[in-house]
Amino acid sequence: MKDSETPGDVAQSAPSTWPLASSLESSNNVVRTSTEFVASQAVHVQIDQKAINKAVDEFSLDKLKELTSPKAFNKDIHFVDGGPLTVQYLLVVDALNFCFWPDEELEYEQLSVGIKRALESDPTALSAERLLRATGADVAALLGWGREVPLQEERA
Repeated sequence: MKDSETPGDVAQSAPSTWPLASSLESSNNVVRTSTEFVASQAVHVQIDQKAINKAVDEFSLDKLKELTSPKAFNKDIHFVDGGPLTVQYLLVVDALNFCFWPDEELEYEQLSVGIKRALESDPTALSAERLLRATGADVAALLGWGREVPLQEERA
């Protein structure tokens, strides 16, 4: 499927402006109820419901496609081939980025670029089999980091 194409059921059933408020209502309720206490105690921050409603009303299916297309990613720091390998890359980057990194020089950019380079030099670098057997040294090698990665054995 090309970037400009959508599956038939989506193209035929979705209006050009997607009523996000109604389609996400149950998700919003979960978020609202789970954050109600914190929001009610907030002193310096508040939610601008009018701005949220305006943003939702102006959001279109075309904008959603644009934001989620492979073209939306910064290809300088991300691996993007538009296929399953991109998804595998993003899952690994997100999983590792979710960890706390107590190293001021190891930021998201170094993480994503390191994994991108590893994948470009070896398309099997992120295979499930290799990730399953990864050691701390493998994590450091995957990132291309010149020294031991903080807590690298735990991250493996």
